[in-house]
This record gives sequence, structure tokens and C-alpha cells, in this order.
Amino acid sequence: MKAFKVYDYDPEDAHAIAEAFRNHALAQIPTNGTATEVTDARLSASFWRANLQTHYSWVAKQQQQVLGLVSVHFKGEQCFIQFLFVKEGERGVVSALHQVMLHALKQQQVESVYVDADVNAVAFFERRGFARAASMNSAIAANTANVCLCQCIR
Repeated sequence: MKAFKVYDYDPEDAHAIAEAFRNHALAQIPTNGTATEVTDARLSASFWRANLQTHYSWVAKQQQQVLGLVSVHFKGEQCFIQFLFVKEGERGVVSALHQVMLHALKQQQVESVYVDADVNAVAFFERRGFARAASMNSAIAANTANVCLCQCIR
């Protein structure tokens, strides 16, 4: 297995991110109610360039190939994971992205990070230290089949 590195997002990565999303993440998106136009928009470099410019984002790359991405944004004082995807079968990429994200957020004195996870991804996040955020789940549950999870960073 060749080594990969995690970098801060660079707008020059937008085309490679769109390609990686198309090739690796699209099949992982639940089809239960996902709007086709939302998915189609994420296939374009312009979508990623526009969205990631206002987020803290990190990209795992092996040479010039994007293996994964994690991106967070803030809603008021709360920090949320907006995007997370990894090329299937790439061992260690999720862990590396997660660690880089946590380190960067800790440096910014962020106390916790939330994710609005699809019910099929809850176990994945729980294995990485996330727990159900009960106070937020009632609002989310009313509109989606997602579960809000939280990880303390301190």
C-alpha cells in the first residue's frame, strides 16, 4: 500500500474531489429520499469549490489522487461535519482524516463536533468516539431518518 498524506483543502483540489465523490462516495449515499439534483450538483467541481471555501476541510491524497475528504462548518457556536467520504478499501484514511480534524478543532478551542448521521452510519461514528446528542435528536428526527451524534474534543 502506498503512503497517503492529509492536507488542508486547496481550491485546486475541487476537480479531483468531484471525481473522487463520483467514483467512491456516490454509491454510499442512501437512496431513501436523497434528491437527485442534490447528488448531481455534488458531481461538479464548482459545487465543491463554492461549498468548501466557507468550511474547514482536509483532503487525504496519494500523489494527486483524492482518497477522502472531511469538512466541517459552524452554525453559531456549534461545529458540524458537513462532508465525509473515503475511497472504499483505503485503510487508515478515515482515522487519519478524523485525527487531523480533531487536532485542528482543538487548536481552535472547539469543545465538540456534531454530525447529522444517516442511521446506517451511526455505528461507524460511534466506533470513533461519537455519542448520541439527545437534545438535538428530537429536532432532527422530526424531519429525517438521521441521528445527531456528538464527540467531545477537549
